[in-house]
Amino acid sequence: MPVLGTLMLGLFSGLAEFFGKWLSKRLAVSTAAIAAAAALLVTLAAAITGLLSGIAGALPANSMVLTGLYVAVPANGPAVLSFCLAVDAACAAYRLGMSNLRLVAS
Repeated sequence: MPVLGTLMLGLFSGLAEFFGKWLSKRLAVSTAAIAAAAALLVTLAAAITGLLSGIAGALPANSMVLTGLYVAVPANGPAVLSFCLAVDAACAAYRLGMSNLRLVAS
């Protein structure tokens, strides 16, 4: 009986170790993917904001031109852009989570 107990203990501990390593690798890869996507999203938002600021600085200081620019890009444009990008990131994270759930379930 002690041999059987040792065999069962070895089998279950090996199985638990395998699943632990597998889950930690998946979690690490998912976390790295989300961090990379967030970094790219922040870079995109900064680039767009910088481009808009560059356009505003390059235009002549005519009030009609600036009025036209604020019609095209309102004063709360960067906040709206950040909101839109955050919603896109949340949707991408949801899709990634759902695809991971489908992979685990199959």
